[in-house]
Amino acid sequence: MKTSHLVAAQLAALLLTALTPAFAQYSFSPIDYPNSGNTTSAFGINNAGMVTGNYLDPGTGLVTGFVYANGAYTSVAVPSALSTSLGAINGAGLALGTYEAAGNTIHSFTYDGSNITFLPDYPGTGVTETAAYGINNTGRIVGVTSSDASFVPFSGFELVAGVYTSYVYPGSVSTGLLGINDSGAIVGNYFDAQGGSFGFLLPSGLASTPVEVNFPGAAGTWPLSINNFGDIAGFYEDSDNIGHGFVYDGSTYLTVDYPDDPGLSPVVPGETGTFLWQINDQGQLAGTYNNYSNGFVASVVPEPSTYALVLLGAGAVYAWGRRRSLPRG
Repeated sequence: MKTSHLVAAQLAALLLTALTPAFAQYSFSPIDYPNSGNTTSAFGINNAGMVTGNYLDPGTGLVTGFVYANGAYTSVAVPSALSTSLGAINGAGLALGTYEAAGNTIHSFTYDGSNITFLPDYPGTGVTETAAYGINNTGRIVGVTSSDASFVPFSGFELVAGVYTSYVYPGSVSTGLLGINDSGAIVGNYFDAQGGSFGFLLPSGLASTPVEVNFPGAAGTWPLSINNFGDIAGFYEDSDNIGHGFVYDGSTYLTVDYPDDPGLSPVVPGETGTFLWQINDQGQLAGTYNNYSNGFVASVVPEPSTYALVLLGAGAVYAWGRRRSLPRG
């Protein structure tokens, strides 16, 4: 690699480091499927900025999935399903989806921008739920399965090349695996016998020792996504059972709430707060607020000093490269 290219790559890495979510501020952009009457939820975002989620179709009255890319919305619905939703999406634009079928059962599929491919249900008798929640760029999938009509208790799974592997957090009543990155790190949530809800990280996949991920002082924590820098996004509940989005960089927790969320102050009965469902490698967040009925994308806004540093460095690389390219006598 040319030295100039190496320096440029180092500066790019410096920019990403400078945008570490724990020290970031965010700008918020609404996601609202046209004519849906503010019933749009945003559940996924990839590095290209493609957004996935669902909305209430005013024509059919059904919850329907969508992909938002290049300024346009594409509706996605499983035929004959009672509801369809799209969630996490990987770098290739392959999105996970879930749908509700007759008999109150939940099933999963992938959507590649053109085709729906149904995933096999978790093996076993009486399975009522196979819900895929996280996918990485190698196609590894994590999720939740249950064999109870109420979907409780539930256990986590990883799906690789058509083979399911179950995971239950040690000593838990229920476990969910909710997000996975390209190195195989997995985040999830479990419930104990007293009804407490806790988050965890499996740094090297299912065989690794779990690490607790719990927002300080929270009544419950749900890590939902992990990017390739190890940044974790999700939500926690306060003592009023109001949800708040958070980002965790491995050392610092940051609350990220939608600024106009009416459920935050004062508390509104029935309000559920802000939830962050997926974080991409640029630190962008797909989220919902106001009882899941309003979606948004939150983007990192670097401090002015960060801009100055990056511009100064970029200028230095450009000048140095120009100097090396000048003919020598």
